Amino acid sequence: MRRTLSAAQDFAERHGVPRAYGTVDALLSDEAVNAVYVASPVGSHLEHALAAAKAGLPTIMEKPLGRCAEEARQIVEAFESAGVPLWVAYYRRSHPCWLAL
Repeated sequence: MRRTLSAAQDFAERHGVPRAYGTVDALLSDEAVNAVYVASPVGSHLEHALAAAKAGLPTIMEKPLGRCAEEARQIVEAFESAGVPLWVAYYRRSHPCWLAL
């Protein structure tokens, strides 16, 4: 997978997405962005989450929060200190109660 601005622009164009960014900082500094969904590889979660908290943007993160309990603790503390909401995406599509619906 190419992680370049041109690859992001190609993807955005193919899928009708109005903006593409070459860096996390570029995305977080765009005033049109009002929330963040962290779905990057887990090795990048700490960096991306701390940047989102610093930017003051409400964030949803894929689990696990980090590679270890200490990274998860740092992420939670950063959002608490910033007073910014943080949620963890926890899909339960295969849970019996959802399957019954």
